[in-house]
Amino acid sequence: MILPTEKEILKKALTEKNVRFLAQLYFNVILTPLQQLIVRKIVFEEHRRLNISAMTRFGKSFAVAIGISLFIILNKNRKIYFIAPQIEQSMILRDYLGGLISICPAMIDILELTAQKEERLTVQKSRAHQTFKNGCEYRVFTAHDEADSLMGHGLGNEGGIIIVDEACKIKNEAYTKILRMLGDNPEKSTLIELYNPWTKDCKAYDHSLDPDFFHLRITWEDALREGRTTQEFIDKQRTELTKLEFDILYESKFPDQAQDALFDMSKVELCIQDKDRPRTLDFSSPWLIISCDVADKGIDKTVIMVGKQNKETRNYIVNEIYSEDISENTHIAGKINSLILQNRFNYEKIIVCIDRIGVGVGVLSMVNEFVKQNYLSAQIVGCHFGETPQDTNRFSNKKAEKYFKLKDLFEKNMISIPKHKTLLKELTSMSWGLNSRSRITIIDPDKSPDFADALCYFTWGEDVYSGGGYISV
Repeated sequence: MILPTEKEILKKALTEKNVRFLAQLYFNVILTPLQQLIVRKIVFEEHRRLNISAMTRFGKSFAVAIGISLFIILNKNRKIYFIAPQIEQSMILRDYLGGLISICPAMIDILELTAQKEERLTVQKSRAHQTFKNGCEYRVFTAHDEADSLMGHGLGNEGGIIIVDEACKIKNEAYTKILRMLGDNPEKSTLIELYNPWTKDCKAYDHSLDPDFFHLRITWEDALREGRTTQEFIDKQRTELTKLEFDILYESKFPDQAQDALFDMSKVELCIQDKDRPRTLDFSSPWLIISCDVADKGIDKTVIMVGKQNKETRNYIVNEIYSEDISENTHIAGKINSLILQNRFNYEKIIVCIDRIGVGVGVLSMVNEFVKQNYLSAQIVGCHFGETPQDTNRFSNKKAEKYFKLKDLFEKNMISIPKHKTLLKELTSMSWGLNSRSRITIIDPDKSPDFADALCYFTWGEDVYSGGGYISV
């Protein structure tokens, strides 16, 4: 029996597109079935537009690096560009590629070395631009902000591959420049998008709906089937992550809200009350709530909210919202005092929540003095976002804690608000993140969210004035 030669074996593998064999031959790596699919699409250019989301840690970036390495070995005069929002993210794929080069004699043979022999591979593996003797080359780019650094670079007539990592985090303006880089012959160029589906406000989401793209979504169930994770690990992640985080990272699903959005606006919409959609929350045992966010020297708006809280169920309803651009402390305090007087016999308890940051301190003091002098039973609450939260392990400050309380009220349908355009716009714009100590922090929009802050004060709770200061009860 005549055994096939190595050349014949390789030819057969290429004819059959047997990337499992090729990866093992060149890199001693055994690919899972879905990794093989990714590699085959890249090496044999089966699709020119790839849209790939995968469970975190599945190994999609490594599979792409294998595909790019084989692509370089099997082609001539082709360009490969790695692009990500930050240079460190772009380097992830480059690092994978550098590691594969160092263990593959076929790649070392075609590598154009610029360093001394003894340090050649160490130096080459860290380069952001590498050329090969067969005319192929790769470059690493960043698409930070509007990605002006991408201007002037393109794949040229021979075409090549652009890999966009963390594609959901690249601004639309920057992505337009990336698409221009496909060159003078885009039909010979391949675009590969890799991402976790953090937000729908991106080109990657648009392309996930585009029939011209090949779509591959790899979930934890796929990863479990291919031995890339365990059921025990997945079960643990379910308990440690929010549903939103789990859906993004392990279900590879685009969220209905941005990953860092504070409020799920679909839940907020259900809590809106207007003449066409009355709410039926129970307010049979109401307390009157008045809240006020005081404008700082007329730069922002002063906002006053009036409504009720059920002392039993702790439901909230905002009935009225007042706002004005230019406010004088005495005028604001007088308005709040009038509301207290008008309602002093109608409620078992009146709670007045006023911010005590900056100019708010003056209003708070005037209202408190008025209540004391007139022997009124209103409870005055001073609200300060910068104070220490009760749950110091989770929240960075009182603002984060109280805003997450408001978030919880919306999600549990325990609050009713008017259909107020500015308030809803501000709620949409609020976001959150983690500080350096992994505590939750609130990120305001560019313009001060006066209405959202007033609503947060409205649901603040009872930080009671005690003469010399305020205590939480």
